[in-house]
Amino acid sequence: MLSSKEGDLVVSQPVRFQKPGGGQAPTQPSETYSQGQPTQSRQQPPPQQFGPQQAQRQSAIPSAPGQVQPPWRSTPSTPGLAWPKTLRPDDLNFSVQVYVHEMESPSQGGTFLCWTFVSEGLQQVKQPEISFTVRQRPNELAENYPLAPLAWMRIVYLLAAKGSHLDVFQTCKINFGDKVQLEVNRLIVVEEANQWADFRRFKVLLHGPRSGGIPGLPPGGTPQGCHHVLGLTPDEAEVAEQYGCYRPVSQIGIAARFFPFPLWLDRDRADACTMADQKGSFLALPRLYPVAIPGINVTQVDRDIVLTIPEGEQKRKLFTSEARDPDVTASFTLRSTMSGTATSGYLWKTEPKALRLYGEEAATKP
Repeated sequence: MLSSKEGDLVVSQPVRFQKPGGGQAPTQPSETYSQGQPTQSRQQPPPQQFGPQQAQRQSAIPSAPGQVQPPWRSTPSTPGLAWPKTLRPDDLNFSVQVYVHEMESPSQGGTFLCWTFVSEGLQQVKQPEISFTVRQRPNELAENYPLAPLAWMRIVYLLAAKGSHLDVFQTCKINFGDKVQLEVNRLIVVEEANQWADFRRFKVLLHGPRSGGIPGLPPGGTPQGCHHVLGLTPDEAEVAEQYGCYRPVSQIGIAARFFPFPLWLDRDRADACTMADQKGSFLALPRLYPVAIPGINVTQVDRDIVLTIPEGEQKRKLFTSEARDPDVTASFTLRSTMSGTATSGYLWKTEPKALRLYGEEAATKP
């Protein structure tokens, strides 16, 4: 029997979850360890910020920071029907499909309305397409969809057109002020604050892998291999920075009872985890050297533990230099990310100190 779990191989009480559609079944460990002598971790230079005079030349954003972006033209995707809508920016060669649909809440019961934004055209700049689902608040009308998903897709398109692509679990920090600053791919992009006003709850955006469709969307509504946008609160972002993204993303999935993470972004949800929750974690030990390579994952298939290094010469060279370099003498942690085909996973928890199984396989255990 093929199974898929993410985490180490000790199980306490299972948690039952919902996962839309089918799926193959590998299981992933969240961290893998190699022993050695301690060494200093490597520091990265701060991201480069672009002022108004430099932005057009260097930042991959053609308008100066903070300027109002060109408008989006809206037309019905199907003549005679209000939804879905097709939105196109006047100055770029891609579009976004916007759907209004219902989703079920496994943790709260019942259904709720969502907007889902799906890009069309990012693949032409060698960036996987994006789906971005936002839960509607009870007092919001369908026509009052948020602008942040459109702004985000525009940024991703422009960065990719300049050769700067986003990988799964690569984080983008958001800093709110008179303007909104987004730190992505070592650039700082400045946006008008009104486009992001509804997203002040979040400190980080990141892309997660998707292997199936989104409930409520028509078949083929999400392209194969598309990325799904997730949001982390400030406390969750702190955990991600210290321990990797797998841990807070999994906790969000556990809170929503949805594997591997909820497909919707809820602007009013509580923190799924904090740094205080991590007390006693092995990764809190001093002098551990973290190795993070986008897309690397560790899965359990039957009795085998499989390490997958993502395709791409640059990533494989990075793995060789970071994880197998004879000059690296520290004990290091290999921060695994989620596999798009996993159907269950393991997550470390504090009380009791053990690994917790969650996902489809947990639903089969008493």
